[in-house]
Amino acid sequence: MTSVNQVVLIRIFIVRDHGTELLVEHARPGARLPVLAIPSYTRPAEELTQAIERQWALKTYCLFLEVAELPSDPAICTAILEVYLPSAALPVGMEWVSALSLPRSYFCDPWSYATAGRALKTLEGYRSKQLAGPFGQPGWLGIVTEWVEAQAATIHLRLTHNFLQLNASPTFSLIRFETDGPNLWFKAVGEPNVREYPITLALAKSVPEYIPTVIAAHSDWNAWLAIEAEGTHLGADSTAEDWVTVINSLTNLQIAALGHARAVLEYGARDARPVVLDGLVDGFFEEAAVFLEEHQSICTDPFPRNEMLRLAGEIRRCLDLLQSCCLPNVLGHFDFSPTNILISGQRCVFLDWAEACIGTPTLTLVGALETFEACNNHSSEARRVLISQFIKGWSAFESTTAITQAIEVSPLIAPFARFVTSTAWKRRHQFATPNLGKSVKKCLRRMQRAFEPHSNRRIACLT
Repeated sequence: MTSVNQVVLIRIFIVRDHGTELLVEHARPGARLPVLAIPSYTRPAEELTQAIERQWALKTYCLFLEVAELPSDPAICTAILEVYLPSAALPVGMEWVSALSLPRSYFCDPWSYATAGRALKTLEGYRSKQLAGPFGQPGWLGIVTEWVEAQAATIHLRLTHNFLQLNASPTFSLIRFETDGPNLWFKAVGEPNVREYPITLALAKSVPEYIPTVIAAHSDWNAWLAIEAEGTHLGADSTAEDWVTVINSLTNLQIAALGHARAVLEYGARDARPVVLDGLVDGFFEEAAVFLEEHQSICTDPFPRNEMLRLAGEIRRCLDLLQSCCLPNVLGHFDFSPTNILISGQRCVFLDWAEACIGTPTLTLVGALETFEACNNHSSEARRVLISQFIKGWSAFESTTAITQAIEVSPLIAPFARFVTSTAWKRRHQFATPNLGKSVKKCLRRMQRAFEPHSNRRIACLT
């Protein structure tokens, strides 16, 4: 990946008139596709569309991204976009050309020619539906906007035709539509996160006070339209009281959703119940050992096999404790990040259920505490208050001592549960890569760090 000062280069392929015309930049001799630099580790669709509007006064939307075809290309990928208003003024130093016949001699560099040919072929694949993905076809935003406009009218809202695109791919989409009232969010999902569609709709019906209000769904797109929830995301300026509200809301949500756990599992939520995890321990550590041996190039500091055996034994003991505990298996969230939580007064709304799970409530508590510690410099006393609130919320189900024990062993179980139930691990035999090996190593190190304090813990300290 080409990266300079945490910036990446993206080649820009903008079309109009259903993909028949292409925007190029004048160069000597000939022309080329423009290139933009955006910050690394950000949402490319959002960054690119905003940069294009700032620099060239063009309102665009992204269809998809393609990895650079030539190894020598300074750009890491190409963004295929379409103008929202085809009649917009032409940017200085650019022109629209026919995309139907572009000879190699027209471009002044080999990357522009290779990119243009490949992008046009891919576009035709989506247009002819030889390639699957409703959001890879030119003109899709107009179709979606008409649908959103019709749904908005049912609750007496009108679109202003201002929008913000955050995510883009042929099967995924996330767009905020501005209205004359509250904003509307359109979200569509594809593989491997199709499960988020039925899970979100189910939760919107069963626990609506904790989920943004869904006003419509489109099964062909695996999409839904929701009213923007009020509130602010958690961050460094969130108070300890805000976090108490989060823990209380999380507990109340999990208790309210108790009767819907089986349905959420059937919709594809991760199965992190202790009895299920226990059956995965031996297989994971056996395969992890083999996997790391086969990918020794990524193991500059090898993970000892005897340490794996020690971790495996400890995980089994911790899972035995969780199974003996009377805490129920409930709805959980394996992506408990600040961007997925909105707080308004004493109310919390939880977003993005692609990583929904069913398991002991302490697994989600681990994620909440990790997020709390990453966002705040609050004292250890504040952390103890959050744990006390959690124990209080679940005290009707189990004793304080048993809940405390479950909390203590869960930091070791949580990274294991997240990893062995992940799509990447489940599909490891189909898509095994060195990156997966790095993830295995990272998971083992996280469990190792959690194991050390656990081995000398005094449970009475928390109680």
